[in-house]
Amino acid sequence: TKSSFPPSGTAEVVPNPNAGGVGVPISVWMNANGSCSGGSVVDPSSGSWATCEMHEWYETDIMPNDYACPGLCSCDLAESISYTHGSEDTLGIDLVADPAFPCDLFQFYFGVPRSDYETVKGYSKIISNCDALGPNSFGIYWVTGSECRINSNTQVGSPGAPVMLISAATLTRMNGGAKIYGTLFVTDVEDGNAELQSNGTNTVYGSVIVDGTLGSYQGTFQVVWNDTTSRKAGAEGGLGTVLGGWSDFHRDWE
Repeated sequence: TKSSFPPSGTAEVVPNPNAGGVGVPISVWMNANGSCSGGSVVDPSSGSWATCEMHEWYETDIMPNDYACPGLCSCDLAESISYTHGSEDTLGIDLVADPAFPCDLFQFYFGVPRSDYETVKGYSKIISNCDALGPNSFGIYWVTGSECRINSNTQVGSPGAPVMLISAATLTRMNGGAKIYGTLFVTDVEDGNAELQSNGTNTVYGSVIVDGTLGSYQGTFQVVWNDTTSRKAGAEGGLGTVLGGWSDFHRDWE
């Protein structure tokens, strides 16, 4: 990513428990490759973090059938892997800053250079905004235009039919109470100023991939890894998968 994460507010991530090998959780895979042009090394100590295991976040050993938080879910400080307490950061093994991070993230994920992004776009349902997305949306969407806004208390996708939402919009923004089942992929291939913002408490059940700018965060942005929704999201289009929770791309280390 081209900026530190999170720039403000709180990022709460439930990791893939086996992304770094059996029993080795990875919440975030970040750019620490100083040779990548047009981007800067991510500072994992910026903003406010909270990461924890799935059963700690849900506060139950049994996953809800719809994967959604059944009450007030959060990473309790005592059970967190990585966290910010006051002005002090404790960065656990689940935050990986990789000096070999790939400079062409689009190619790393989709298998084609970013200059050939139209190939991936051709697999997708192309939309000019996100206004019509809802719980019955499924499959692969490519957003092109000025804004992809997920409005307050809007659900996009479902546990059984998740989405891969590829947003190439200038601004991708989630508002309070919004939730996405699947993969959110923000890219700057069409607009070099592409930015992701979050206002209020918003949740993605699956994975988030950012190849753009992380803008303002007001409130808590939650990314809850879900193997089923992440793998189903792009399966029908033959696209790849990401194994982290929040990722600025995460390789398959299985």
